[in-house]
Amino acid sequence: QRLGFTACNKKYCAEHFACALCEKKFQAKSKFYDVDATPVCKRCFGKFSSNFRKSIEQQNKLKRKSSKLRQT
Repeated sequence: QRLGFTACNKKYCAEHFACALCEKKFQAKSKFYDVDATPVCKRCFGKFSSNFRKSIEQQNKLKRKSSKLRQT
């Protein structure tokens, strides 16, 4: 059985769990942001405008449970 992850309300195999923008692969303890139901790494998230980042962070606070990473 392959190791996988559930994030942003989707299932990913460990091999393909990566940032939607730069395609950097995430590890089990990687931090990411849920941007429109896709995982984005901290570096790419930092490139967005501050207003957009604040908006996303507020949305994610409301749906904290869905943005948490769970190993499956």
